[in-house]
Amino acid sequence: MSRVKRELPKCAPHTLLGKQADNPDHSHKRMVQPRRSSENLGETLARLGEAMERDYIKEMIGQLVGGYRILSHLGTGGMSTVFLAECVANQTKAAVKILRGACSGVLLHRFLREQEILATLHHSGIANLLDGGLADDGSPYAVMEYVNGEPIDLYCRKNQLNLVDRLVLFIRVCEAVEHAHQEQVVHRDLKPGNILVTADGTPKILDFGIAKTLNFESWPGLTDPGRSPMTPGYASPEQFRGSSVASTSDTYSLGMLLYELLTGHHPFLRPGSPTLDMERAALEFDPQKPSSLVKDIGAGFGLSDAPNLVHQLAGDLDNIVLKATEREPERRYSSVQALSDDLHCFLKGKSISARGTVFGRRIRSLLSRYGRTARNVAAVGLLSTGIATGVFLDDLQAPTDLYAQAKATKLLRAKPEDIIWESLMSSRAYEGITRFAL
Repeated sequence: MSRVKRELPKCAPHTLLGKQADNPDHSHKRMVQPRRSSENLGETLARLGEAMERDYIKEMIGQLVGGYRILSHLGTGGMSTVFLAECVANQTKAAVKILRGACSGVLLHRFLREQEILATLHHSGIANLLDGGLADDGSPYAVMEYVNGEPIDLYCRKNQLNLVDRLVLFIRVCEAVEHAHQEQVVHRDLKPGNILVTADGTPKILDFGIAKTLNFESWPGLTDPGRSPMTPGYASPEQFRGSSVASTSDTYSLGMLLYELLTGHHPFLRPGSPTLDMERAALEFDPQKPSSLVKDIGAGFGLSDAPNLVHQLAGDLDNIVLKATEREPERRYSSVQALSDDLHCFLKGKSISARGTVFGRRIRSLLSRYGRTARNVAAVGLLSTGIATGVFLDDLQAPTDLYAQAKATKLLRAKPEDIIWESLMSSRAYEGITRFAL
């Protein structure tokens, strides 16, 4: 593959500064116009970059990269250009990603890391790595499985998938993500554009370019210190903070995606409303209950019958989505498998593990807003209600004296907020309290 040498045309002075540059009498006019020149510089450089990219794409069509002939342009990312190619040996289609131009050590590191990570992942829901190497001009390239599909949100909308079908499709995505986690890989950029669905309904996860490995011994040097690239709107709070990222970060991103698939709306973006600062939203706000959002503004893309959808979302699905999108990682599902299991339970009409998430958020919001007074009042009030409801639900069957004494001793030594969870969430009163609160 040949490289075309590009040079900027040599320009006469008057073409750069205007013909007035030849006239010293007008030099002062040039001196009072630097702001305008500065404002146009960014646009000029952008146009120049776009022109060079178009030339590069045109040049690449028909070229051989490894054993693949470039057919057409598929897309351009922050560090690479992706082409549709055909294998010369067997005429199968593939996607060839080329790291273009002079690249920094960090970009090259990420590009090569993506290939090494993909080489360990073998799942029907993840686009496979087929080949890789250096092109004739020295540019690194990777040959990937070509996925002829649409972003998952667009696929759901165009095919008008109902709620159950969307959940089934999402569970298949979870299975692929869980496979990556079992191989100690965190994707860190799960979003609709990186999850394509083929015509036969198979979801495929793409772009592990900013993925992180959790197995430091086997993958030395493959961690990024500090804040790494991310997609605002799907990135977890810990990604924004630049803190340690674990598999629960992907759980958060999947929760945001699930919210969008079930309601047709992004949790923090509203039609016709100003765009929020996604970092501030992720760090300071909890998403609204999906059922409440649909009740307030209606269902979004490809979804209809909002009243029925509100009924379907209220309760278990609200709790599942909100548990996956908790701001604190320790409050989320411990694994993507646990999230998937709860969705399976919902579809089968069984009890889910996330019950009480909405109620818990209300309690924590109350405690954080009104401080110690609210904690004490809430502890006493909810404990009383919990005990009364527990007695009712247990059909007046009181516990043994020894159990009651041990329970009372433990509660007296506990903090008020611990009393709430001990008395409500771990007792038979939980069921009645949460049903009443929701």
